Amino acid sequence: MWKSPPADPQLESDDVHVWKASSDASHSAITRFINSLAPDERDRAARFHFERGRDNYVAARGVLRELLGMYLNIPPAGVQLTYTSHGKPDLAAAHGSDLRFNLAHSGDIVLIAFARAARIGIDVERCRPDFDGQRIADRFFTESESALLRAVRDADRVRAFTQQWTRKESFIKAHGEGLSYPLNAFSIAEDDNDRLRVLVHARPGETDAWCVRDLDVGDDYAAAITVELASPVLSTFDWCTTNQP
Repeated sequence: MWKSPPADPQLESDDVHVWKASSDASHSAITRFINSLAPDERDRAARFHFERGRDNYVAARGVLRELLGMYLNIPPAGVQLTYTSHGKPDLAAAHGSDLRFNLAHSGDIVLIAFARAARIGIDVERCRPDFDGQRIADRFFTESESALLRAVRDADRVRAFTQQWTRKESFIKAHGEGLSYPLNAFSIAEDDNDRLRVLVHARPGETDAWCVRDLDVGDDYAAAITVELASPVLSTFDWCTTNQP
């Protein structure tokens, strides 16, 4: 699924690019990334109590800035970010760009998604066998989603829950309203053509505006992306294969 990117990736209006990277970066890469961070990002990095957590944050932000710099054709340190009231990062208006992006990070996996003029969200989570996903689904998912999960055999329920969680989380991140958007206000399920569809119960007209796709990032993780495009052209790139320090 993940391939080496072209030398100069072009992101057109219907394109969605997803990049996978590792936050387990070398010392020289961490130094390079730190030099590209904005002051507020450096301050946040300094507040981490453990070196591994700090380095994971710096690597994720550093890769994001290098990719944004590539798309904008500017140095990574020149990328200016703003944040919504719910904390979602966006490009500063000074860039005059319709580029949209979202970042997710779990364990050593970093996923970053890009689109043009379309809201986008991505999520990745480690599958945790010790986590009672059914209990969470019964409390926070819709009744239909909880029932579907209950019908899954026990051996597959951890992955099924985690996959559904990343789908819903990616939609919330794309929508941009953060945790104020209830998980039971919308459903995500396969239609008769095995395509994932979003049903926003209070706003059914939104259903056709969104596309949800699962992403394969390995047996121990689940990931999904949501984008405000009816028929996106998805490309998945491995950042690690071309940008090792």
